[in-house]
Order: sequence, then structure tokens, then C-alpha cells
Amino acid sequence: MMTPGDQQQRLKYFPYVKPAILAASIDGEGVGLLSTKTIKPGHTSILRFLPPMSDEHRELDFMRLVEHEWPGRGDIEYCGLRARCLCPRHTHPSLLASPSDQCAACDQGVELRNSALAYAVEDGKRSGGILIKFTRQNLNVLEQLLVEDDVFNPQSGCWVELWADESWKLHYRCLEDCPIDEEDFRLVCGTGELAPLPRKGSADTLANIAAARRGWIKAGQPLPGDRRNGSVLELADTLLKGCTLISMPWFMKGPHGPESLGWQNTSYRLMVDHDYRLSLCHGNAGLLCGRDWQAVQEGLIPNRVIIGLDGDDDDFADSVWKINRWLDNTFAVEGGRGVKWFFALVGVGIDKYLQSSKIMRRGTGSKGEDEEVGDWLSATKQGLVFGGHPSGKFYRHNGKPIVEVTLKDFRRPRNSYLPAYEVHIPTAKEMYRQSKYGNRAKTVGPILNVARLLNKVQTGKGIECQCPACHEEGRDKNCDNLLIFPDGRYQCAALIGCGPQENHRHNQRIYGLVGLEREGYED
Repeated sequence: MMTPGDQQQRLKYFPYVKPAILAASIDGEGVGLLSTKTIKPGHTSILRFLPPMSDEHRELDFMRLVEHEWPGRGDIEYCGLRARCLCPRHTHPSLLASPSDQCAACDQGVELRNSALAYAVEDGKRSGGILIKFTRQNLNVLEQLLVEDDVFNPQSGCWVELWADESWKLHYRCLEDCPIDEEDFRLVCGTGELAPLPRKGSADTLANIAAARRGWIKAGQPLPGDRRNGSVLELADTLLKGCTLISMPWFMKGPHGPESLGWQNTSYRLMVDHDYRLSLCHGNAGLLCGRDWQAVQEGLIPNRVIIGLDGDDDDFADSVWKINRWLDNTFAVEGGRGVKWFFALVGVGIDKYLQSSKIMRRGTGSKGEDEEVGDWLSATKQGLVFGGHPSGKFYRHNGKPIVEVTLKDFRRPRNSYLPAYEVHIPTAKEMYRQSKYGNRAKTVGPILNVARLLNKVQTGKGIECQCPACHEEGRDKNCDNLLIFPDGRYQCAALIGCGPQENHRHNQRIYGLVGLEREGYED
């Protein structure tokens, strides 16, 4: 790592660009992780593009960022709902937290979406080094900058004004010359202090995309809107009247892509919006569980909590049905396996069951441990009710409306429980500590390395910033999901309403990325 003296000594080599590069290399205690910027419509940036890191990267794809896209444009001519995920096999290794040759989507032949990243600094911004993203439709612009205008040349390069029109098409014009010393730039980058923010693709998402395409082919490559099981809009207006449906890519089991951000908070008001109803016809559709309290207060829907009961285990599903025979009269769907019931809880005490949870059965595992046998779907969850299943089958419903029941009407098998609703009984050790130390709050202290977090804003509750765990999954576009309290504790807004196990896994991932005792981003 360069010392401050070395940094000052090298300033003379970069009369225009070097101060910004140095600022990038010393921010965050020398980590120097560069974020990616996309030029949005209506925005203009003045940039100095920097030389590629090495000679072999001078091709147009010297910093390729490759995503898999489903449905691909070669599969379906038009589909407004698409799932995308980073490809670990074709993306340039320097952009990846964990490069890999294993990619389920590649093996299944899912279409690739190519982008390219270029090093640059912004005029007038001391924060310095960034990466500019050129999407598929703008790769020709990068080629013009690279070949025709030679703006990456250290001696003959120049400042460039770059902007995008309403269709996200990039335009540019060259400004005054800005020579730099290429060798010194390589020396700075060679220390490892200037590096792209590492990205981590989701193996689960890649597997889901691959399964969706495989099921679609097995089903005979049907187009979205296939009416062999009726119309999704007819379903919304009859059997599921008063419910909110969530759109998702064709043959997939959950929402994906930029259009799906915040789907857990989808308002019932959208069910009368023409464009939203049209989007439901472009893919699969799921029933949003829980309750839209605002719609209830406005008198649009009754005060009830929509529950989805998914029995993954046949024996468990059969035991539930035997003690709740009214399930025969409520809305249910069959997909790849088993049955999923939907019903509405009404009356006193329904607020208690807004939390979603796994369903566990005591002592039936192979080693006598508790076994997961299903899901209790409520707030922030959805259940597929229309479209294609990755197995190649279509979801089939029983043609019955959702029934309303009270808490007394629903019975759960005695050997099953919902972990999210379990009451914690203190152990003897915990009771001893409480009697000795009382209820004094334990001092937490700093947990996360705040210097490595992005978009930090001081608020009355603490510090709001980008959640690194959400960011590596392509979420938190507003960069404000993570809240760090004054005592050091932290919470991600994306997990509010989720069970303790999901919160724990997410918090562990945040600590793994930016914990004080961690050296850098890792699995």
C-alpha cells in the first residue's frame, strides 16, 4: 500500500486526473472499491476515461459484465417481465467476488445479456474513480470512444461529455485534451488499491432461471397468456376478488428483476390499473398474502388476513386436511407437487398471524430432529396461483373462492408448530444472569466498519446507508435499506416483517461483508 509520501510524489505525473485517483485509493482506509455508474436519461456527466488495466483488455469486452436473461428475446418476442442474474462464467473475473465455471443457466442455454465497464473519473468530484456501464444497446458507443475517438489513449485522450436520451441511448461529445501518464496509472492500480466493487451472483436465482426455461421447453414452449387454464384477469375478478396479484416472469416461482422491487408492498389499488392488469398477462401470477391495511382503512377491501398454507410433506398435508375439512371449500392450487390452500382469517386476534413462518414437525427427521413440512404464508409472502411450473405443468385451481374463517376454525396438528410464533422460555443460565445483573441493557458498541459502507446519511435514528447484502443481490436501488443505531446494532428494512431466521441469515451476511473483524468482501 502506498504511503502518503508516495502519493504526494506521484501527483506530478497526473496534472488533471491523478488527484481524483488518489482520493479513490485512500477512501475507506485504502480499500479503494469502485462503484458502477449508469448514465440515466436526463443526466449528463463529464468524464475522463482511463486506460485499460493491461494490454490484453484492450478489446471491446475488456471489462465484460454478463447477465443471464429469462425470458430471452430469442425465446419470446415480447415480454415485459424478465429475470436477470450475473453470470459467473462469462463475466470478467475482476468484477466477481467469487469467479466460477459453474453456471446452471449457461448449462441450460439461457440467453446472455452483455454489458461492458470502463474506468473513468468525474470532473470536479474529488471522490474520483468510478466505473461507467455501457449496456447492450450502447456497446457501439463504447467502440466509437475506444477506436474512433481514442479517448482511452493516455497521451491523446480528452474529457468527454456523456448523456442519455429517453430511450437510454447514449450520446457524447469530446471536450478539451487531458493527457495522463499511463505507466504511473498502472502502478497505482497494480497495488490493488483501485478495484471494482466485487459482485456476487445468486446461484439460487441462476438455478431458478434454468429450471424455468427447462420447464417451459418441456411444456412445449407456450407463450405468456396461454389460456389452457383460463384467464388470470378472470381469476382476479371472480374467485380472487378483493385480493392482490403479483406479476412475475413466465414459468418462475417468484418475482425477479427491477420491475419487482418492493413487490411485498404492492397496493390493492393497482388491481384496477390497466397497465398493471396487462402485466399480469405477461407471465406467472402469485397471490399476495397478509393484509393491505391502507386499502382496509379506505374501505376498498374487508379487514382480513390472507393466508397461504403450503404443505410440502404429503403426510402433513393429509393430517391438516383431516382436521380442517372446510379446506375442501376454499381456493386451492396444484403445481408441481402437492396442494396449496388459501383462506382469509377474520375476527378477533388476526393481527397476530401477520407474520410468515416455516411449519415444523417435531422429532420426525432422520436423526430425530424437527423437520420442515410446509410454509405459513402471510405478510411479505406470495403463493403462485396462475401460470407455468418449472416441472413443465400448469398451475390448476379448484374453481372455488377464498373462504373466511376465524382463528377457532383452523386447527393445526399437535406435533407441528410455527417457529416464528414460538415463545422463548429462558434457560436456567439465562434466569441466573437476569437475577444477578437485572435488566440492564448490554453495551453493544461498533460492529460494522462504517467507512466501507456507501451512501451514508446521518438521521435521528442513527446512520442510513446502502445494505451491502441487498446490493450484492441487485436490490436496494435507493441505497438506504440499512439502519445503524447509535449503540452499534443494525437492521435492514428489506427484512422487516420476515421471520427471525431470515433476519439472522441476512444480518450474518451483512457482517460477513463489512464486519469490523473482516478484511474484505467474502462468502
